Amino acid sequence: MAAGHLRTLETERLEARRAEAQLRETCADIKQTARSRFAALEKKVAELKAVVGLRNERIAQLQEQLQERDAELKELAEIDEANGMRMEELAQGITQLLHTKARPRRPSRGRRLTAASLAQ
Repeated sequence: MAAGHLRTLETERLEARRAEAQLRETCADIKQTARSRFAALEKKVAELKAVVGLRNERIAQLQEQLQERDAELKELAEIDEANGMRMEELAQGITQLLHTKARPRRPSRGRRLTAASLAQ
């Protein structure tokens, strides 16, 4: 009976060693898979950071261009405003000239006669 009991214990011990070896192998596989996935994620994060960096750079360039164009538009608005004032002044001047010259002077009688005599 003791010999049978020893064999059972030996069998259980071998089965425990096999299970332990299988467990270690499974753990090693899980660790390797985790490392591979982590490396892939790190690579993807690096790629996304690069893309974000490029986009941020492009956004900064576009903001700079926008500021330059805003400055140009302000200059053009000032020039347009100045031109508008000049146009108003010109319009007033033309209106004044038209009002002062609205009644053409009649030539004097002597001039009419001269013109009439020239026509003959």
